[in-house]
Amino acid sequence: MDIKQFLAENEGYVVEVNKDDVSKSEFIELFNMSAPHYQGTINFIPIEPLRGPIIKYLYDVDEFRLYHGEDGKDFWFWGKLPQIKDFEELSEKEIKLHNEILQYLIKADKMNLGPEWMRMKNYSLIFGYILSSVDTEGNININKENRKYALIVLPSKSVAKAMVTFIKQLNSTDIGQDYLKKLFNRELKRNCFVELNFNRSNIGYSVSFSAKTFDVFTSALLTKEEMENGNIITLDETLVNKMISQINRFIGNEETGKDFNYGYYENFLKQLSSEVNKRLSDIGVAENLPPLENKNIPTDTSWNSNSTNTINQILPPPGTPPQPIPGK
Repeated sequence: MDIKQFLAENEGYVVEVNKDDVSKSEFIELFNMSAPHYQGTINFIPIEPLRGPIIKYLYDVDEFRLYHGEDGKDFWFWGKLPQIKDFEELSEKEIKLHNEILQYLIKADKMNLGPEWMRMKNYSLIFGYILSSVDTEGNININKENRKYALIVLPSKSVAKAMVTFIKQLNSTDIGQDYLKKLFNRELKRNCFVELNFNRSNIGYSVSFSAKTFDVFTSALLTKEEMENGNIITLDETLVNKMISQINRFIGNEETGKDFNYGYYENFLKQLSSEVNKRLSDIGVAENLPPLENKNIPTDTSWNSNSTNTINQILPPPGTPPQPIPGK
């Protein structure tokens, strides 16, 4: 592991922000910590992806509300469009589709569709084998009975700064450097892990990382067999091999291994363009409608002439000298 390169990759994303046995699982779950019940403390073993950095930072991801309705399922979800630079080795055809979607998103933004239809988000993504998860209220989501192989989704830019701090602290000592090598890799046998604290605060999210080892103080995370095996956890090779890249699991095509899921983005463009064009059509129809009749304007104006005649009967003829006020 090249520590300098690792630091450089992470420091480039640092921004100052305002203050069931899982081994039987056949897929990598999404563990989205934007959900309040997932926020709190998780202990996990980081797993380096087959390609790309250990942590993938996706900033300024455009999202649009899409509909899914097939196979008896019917729901809305947020379609995600990262920036072109976040994908690797896009073909001309894929770049063209990405740009088409982006142009429609610009149109949608100018139409002020509102946050119920579109938004922009930041994500930090890391693969891991989650050993435990406890929310801010002390409720247990995950323990040694239901561990998860997952893509951990952290909706915050604060993660990069916390990760750089973490790496620098470890890299300052020989023991820490040894920890770094043991934590961030694709090895199957592990004897250390990361504790991540991720909580909503008044100014975004509070994030911190710390390195831990399996010992008498953390043995509650281990099964009896693992303790008898020298406090070693052995990862599932099949599932580790499914961790190709973070963006691939997040929105890519896992069957082909490509980060850019062409079918997904064709559907994205179809629904987005349909909504935008429908609204443009509605605007055009509204602009071409004849003016509405103002029913507050009476068609009979005789009241005006009658009123004038009445007033003329009351007022004296022009040139009439002032008359004394009666009783004066």
